[in-house]
Amino acid sequence: MERRRGLSYLVASRIVRPLTDLEQVTQQFAEGSFQARAPRNGVPELDHLSQSFNHMAASLEGVEQRRRELISDLTHELRTPLTVLEGSLEGLADGVIEPSPVVYERLARESARLRRLVNDLQELSQAEAGYLKINLQPLELRPLLDNLIARFRNQIPEGGPELYLKVPVNLPSALVDPDRLEQCWSIF
Repeated sequence: MERRRGLSYLVASRIVRPLTDLEQVTQQFAEGSFQARAPRNGVPELDHLSQSFNHMAASLEGVEQRRRELISDLTHELRTPLTVLEGSLEGLADGVIEPSPVVYERLARESARLRRLVNDLQELSQAEAGYLKINLQPLELRPLLDNLIARFRNQIPEGGPELYLKVPVNLPSALVDPDRLEQCWSIF
């Protein structure tokens, strides 16, 4: 009887110790230590669980890194129009810059640029939270692809490679959000 208890204790501790280790790692991860990883422990099922956790942790760490980079890029992008606006307004207030339609046009352009950046940031936030409204509508693919080819064709220097579209004539339509698609086009 004593022998069975000892064996049961060994088997239980072999399972409980790795689970306790995994719990500690998940706590560290939950507290923001995205580098925390679950160790291998020799129990195949728990090793599989550790590998799955580590894969998830690596993915989330990458997402967090890209989020930081995006925030840094957006901060930089926001500073430029703010600097132009601030400098121009100070110049106008000090009388160093003469009010003119050109100055007001530049201020309006920079304000519109700021609004676009803030709207993009808001949409990104909504997308991350799962609240971004998607308005799917059927769209014919052939005109869309023809337009894309035309845009890229105009960017190829003379004498460069030839760009052409080779797809079946009767392509099915696709469900897309025209507004989101236009955001993609604006990149090109």
